[in-house]
Amino acid sequence: DAFKLISDGKYTFVSRGDNSGTHTKEISLWDESLGITTDAESVKDYEWYKYSNAGMGACLTMAEEMGAYILSDKATFLTFQANKGVIE
Repeated sequence: DAFKLISDGKYTFVSRGDNSGTHTKEISLWDESLGITTDAESVKDYEWYKYSNAGMGACLTMAEEMGAYILSDKATFLTFQANKGVIE
């Protein structure tokens, strides 16, 4: 439901875009009618969707700076938060 609200509202979303487990899970959560796949070309017409092709730390920083939504595992997010945005 949350992903539908993001796409319907065209709220900025940062994707890892790197075919990681997190990226694959994210792709499975979008409504199929959007046609979002692991191919960057599938989102070229979605201005709200930011395909980063970066690691989780960089993506969390991007999302924070942009005020965007992102899908993250809990452990990485908590580490990011505890380290004030620095993940090595």
